[in-house]
Amino acid sequence: MSRRDVVVNTLIGFFLLAIAFLVLLAYVAALWITIWTIKVLAKRFFPGVIVPFPVAMFIVLGITSLAAGVGHLRSRRWRNAFVSLALIPVGTSIWFADPRSPYGPDGFAYLWLTLLALFPVEKFLLPRSEFFLSASILMIVMAVNSGILGFGAFTHYLSVCTVLTAVVFFVIKARRRQAAVDHDTSPMPA
Repeated sequence: MSRRDVVVNTLIGFFLLAIAFLVLLAYVAALWITIWTIKVLAKRFFPGVIVPFPVAMFIVLGITSLAAGVGHLRSRRWRNAFVSLALIPVGTSIWFADPRSPYGPDGFAYLWLTLLALFPVEKFLLPRSEFFLSASILMIVMAVNSGILGFGAFTHYLSVCTVLTAVVFFVIKARRRQAAVDHDTSPMPA
């Protein structure tokens, strides 16, 4: 490779990184504008009510989940609709959770990570194994938040294992989505 090729490849790499950063910045800006709009509407229609950032994030998640659930229902993807619509009460259970709960008000990051990993945005039906895994994780989060399992070491281990399972589930979904994209864009054999 000549020096010119190395320079051109480096500049192309920087250009692609800059584009990826701008796309990420656009997503963050859209999220910030949505949260700001929620706060302004809350101040306008409910004077004296202060909407903290986590509440606004869960409002955004709830609205998005409701819209996705209705879309899945209209397309008759019942498993996806169940997971999408079940995320709404699971997300709101954080505010009714006991303060000792691992997913309670102090464990906001755990619950947020778990819920985002479970969000079914695919346009195809969830396989049964992924549906049962999603339903199990949602059930565990609700059981931990409601205090049914107590607040001992078992509950903390279970909540950490649930988060790790959700992360692995997210990686599996991302790999499956990438494989589907690679399969769709592969050249046809001659």
